[in-house]
Amino acid sequence: RALSDDEGPGGDAFAREGSDVLPKGPDIDRSRQIFEELRTRRNQPQRPKFERDYLDRLLRQF
Repeated sequence: RALSDDEGPGGDAFAREGSDVLPKGPDIDRSRQIFEELRTRRNQPQRPKFERDYLDRLLRQF
C-alpha cells in the first residue's frame, strides 16, 4: 500500500520524520513561564482546594 501525504515513514500518521518531542528555543521559555505560573497559583492558599488539586495534576506533567 502506498503512503498518503498525511502518513509518516512507517505508515503511521503520527510518525513524522524529523518531529521533535522536546521543545526548543522560545518553546522552552514559554513552557517555563507556564510552569512558574502554575506553581505560583498552586501555592496561593486563597485558591479553592479543587483548583489547587487541578493545578497539582497539571504540574505532575512537568
